[in-house]
Amino acid sequence: MFKFQFQFQTVTISLATGLLLVPTANAMTIEGFETGLNNWSISPGGIASIKDSNFGVLPTEGSFQVFLETGELNVFTTPVFDPGLVPDTLEGFTDTTTPGFLFNDGPGSITSQGTYVQGSAIKLTTVINAQAGQKLEFDYNLLTDETTGTSPNNDLAFLSLNQILIPIISVNSVNSGDFVSSATGFISETGYKTFTHTFLTAGTFTLGFGIVDENAFSGHSGLLIDNIRLASPAQQVPEPSMVLGLFTLVGLLSRFALKK
Repeated sequence: MFKFQFQFQTVTISLATGLLLVPTANAMTIEGFETGLNNWSISPGGIASIKDSNFGVLPTEGSFQVFLETGELNVFTTPVFDPGLVPDTLEGFTDTTTPGFLFNDGPGSITSQGTYVQGSAIKLTTVINAQAGQKLEFDYNLLTDETTGTSPNNDLAFLSLNQILIPIISVNSVNSGDFVSSATGFISETGYKTFTHTFLTAGTFTLGFGIVDENAFSGHSGLLIDNIRLASPAQQVPEPSMVLGLFTLVGLLSRFALKK
């Protein structure tokens, strides 16, 4: 809110006006996987690899993207939970504090209920510093051989931040019509979409991604991630047309006051 006051002899004109503010943000790229997985650790037994466009999907930034797999028949990856194997499980790898965590049919809340059995995850080896209100953004693409929309094997991709797991997408959370045929070895994929997470509090965060297989070891899904970025808190700046209009109005009022 800006207040302008003009006083000429005995005439006082006060103008209080608000400027239309528009958010702007500069994004800082955290990872585009152009140097591979040098800055990431992989869950024990997990499958994570770097892919270029020859995989059948164009990266959204640069020439490379990371690909995580759930595992499939006779190809076992990281178990979700096994009290005899911690920390060599997804529970141990993501440092989740809830004992024996599994996943709900997601996206949705992640609780101790569910039937997810194995998967793969990666974790950034350095922490990220975020301010309250900053947005973490990244591009993702879910690929699957499961029946989409109503599959009993609702494979799920997730984001991990410190000890919190946040669902990104699952096979059943997307309408089957939103999947398209895949040029990869998978039957279908969502195509790249953008996920945004807003930090409610400031702090340092350990960042990770994963995908898990539900119920059976026979299904197969994968997750592509690219262009991970941290946007600065929105800065408020006046819209140019509003600034021009404001000063035009101030000039007219000034002339009016001088005549008086």
